[in-house]
Amino acid sequence: MTERLPVLETFSLLAHMPDALRPVLAAAVVLAGYVVFRLAWRFVLTPIAGRVSSGLNNTLVASSDRPVRVLYWGVGLFIVSRLSLAALPEEWTSCRRVMTDGPFVLLLVTALAAVFALMKGFERWYVGRAGAGPVAAGRRSFVIVGRRFLKLSFFFIAGVMLLDYYGVKITALLGAAGIASLAVAFAAQETLANIIAGVAIIADQPFRVGDRIELADGRIGDVKDIGLRSTKILSFDSTLLIVPNSEIIKSPVVNHSYPDSRVKIRHPLGVAYGTDIDKARKIIFDVLAGIDIVLNDPRPAVFFTDFGDSSLNLLVVFWIEDYNDRFLVIDRFNSGVDTAFRENGVEIPFPQRDVWIRRTA
Repeated sequence: MTERLPVLETFSLLAHMPDALRPVLAAAVVLAGYVVFRLAWRFVLTPIAGRVSSGLNNTLVASSDRPVRVLYWGVGLFIVSRLSLAALPEEWTSCRRVMTDGPFVLLLVTALAAVFALMKGFERWYVGRAGAGPVAAGRRSFVIVGRRFLKLSFFFIAGVMLLDYYGVKITALLGAAGIASLAVAFAAQETLANIIAGVAIIADQPFRVGDRIELADGRIGDVKDIGLRSTKILSFDSTLLIVPNSEIIKSPVVNHSYPDSRVKIRHPLGVAYGTDIDKARKIIFDVLAGIDIVLNDPRPAVFFTDFGDSSLNLLVVFWIEDYNDRFLVIDRFNSGVDTAFRENGVEIPFPQRDVWIRRTA
């Protein structure tokens, strides 16, 4: 005779056991299983996850510890309640209904909690890989938006399962939901456009939190927050600009912080007609050499661009390490050039007009 496995023996014992004793044995099995489950979780799964170099498994195990425990008890209660139904009299309809529906709802809620805990742990691990700074902020925004959409999807699936469990026909509800969604889309199309644009900005990352950007209308500021509906930009005069995402995504945006914080400055400068251009170039290079935040690589350059109405026009090009120093370096450069030109007799012209008055007899 073939020897039965212990698990099969347990099921055989339950099948031949009186109805009143089945819930008791099932509860004992659930309690014993919980002890084994906790020992395996603590002494087997957690050490194995801790040895993984990426840290993902360790984070997922730590974040899902309590939700998985609750889920275990939800499954155990569901099993015990199902076995207890046979021991209840048929006339106890209310009690049988509670023991049927309550564990199912609890099981559904605990399963959602476990899934959400795993999603939260993945978000914490993913953002933590980038550390602090604008990159982490961009990743955090992207993952948070993704987690919100997934949560809504899981809530929808759980709602459909719950309605189907209670025998509610969801076909008509889905049709009504489609019509309602269409009406909402027409009524809130601008808001939806901003949300879609916000998701696109977070996913594509043309700029990140902390970047200095220039909008199409010439406004410049530092990005403080990228939301689903709008982007908040702090201008130089400490004015917070709240710009709808749909306006940003359909217009050109200059990112002064990407790919790095270095910035090239193109500064026009005019000298009077008759000025020695080589002498003016040497003076400009000397002024740039005296400014410590001007980079030597790439080297500064001075170009003679064109003959203006009142001046010989030059274009001074140089680099600085940090775009935040843009106005500071321009101020120091203009002050230095003004002093050096005065000392060396180089004139900076201004528009002049000769007016002739004709007298008539």
